[in-house]
Amino acid sequence: MALYNSYGELVYEVPTAKGDKMKSVNTTEIARRIKDPSIGGMLYPRVSDILSVWNKPSLVQWIKEQGILAALTTDRLEGEDDIAFMKRLEVDSNDARDKAAEAGTIIHKYLQLLIIEQEVEPFPHRHLYDIAYLAYYEIENYLYENYGAKFSIGRLETEIPLVNRELGYAGTVDCIINSGGSSPIYLDFKTKDRLDKKNKSDYVFTENGQQLCAYALARKEFDNAILINVYIDRETGHVEFFQWVEGDNKLHSKWRKSTQKELFLNALNSYHLMRNIDYSKIF
Repeated sequence: MALYNSYGELVYEVPTAKGDKMKSVNTTEIARRIKDPSIGGMLYPRVSDILSVWNKPSLVQWIKEQGILAALTTDRLEGEDDIAFMKRLEVDSNDARDKAAEAGTIIHKYLQLLIIEQEVEPFPHRHLYDIAYLAYYEIENYLYENYGAKFSIGRLETEIPLVNRELGYAGTVDCIINSGGSSPIYLDFKTKDRLDKKNKSDYVFTENGQQLCAYALARKEFDNAILINVYIDRETGHVEFFQWVEGDNKLHSKWRKSTQKELFLNALNSYHLMRNIDYSKIF
């Protein structure tokens, strides 16, 4: 587990009560420091951990799919009983999940380097670099066509740690573009499988919007911020976009920007209550 400090740095270990050694950090350390600020600087939970209070239908469905795929593509060994076969399928499914996560991390890293115009060494992951390269240009075209914005050094920020001391949370946003107008553009990149075979409802989930709302709230830019989730196909580099807006009466409240804000604040309140965290005591 990790928590953020007041400077937006991730903290993995803290001193023990005696101060003679280090221990892994957890949320009880937050309550301890609120009660006694002399212990050390304040710590804040991550947005991703806060959103864990919700069920993750996207993750649950994907894990199911990986299990089914493993069962369909794996031959049973001679003499292997049902229990042993199921355990082997579980290992194969976990391996597929880990590989997908690793590929997503590498694509994300390449994309960030392309955005800030840093030199990129594509090897040994040439295919994943090509995916990021294709996605980069598709994202840039979308931004220019819809908002007149570009990835321009001096007008963008990437991998920015944000701390909301008043509400008590922190996180790192993938990219913010200040296009010169009054509406900053918040982007969050996510990698997915087989986007061309899915409807938006199969991969756009409310926790994605809540995450972006949390970042905009931390910068006190929620009302004017343009919030866009960017979904990148891990195999083709194709990109789909979803912007969280208020819309009109025809738009279901589930997909509205204001709804994501309220859902995040509810998740935050639940997270704090379950862990006896009350940041109001330090103000």
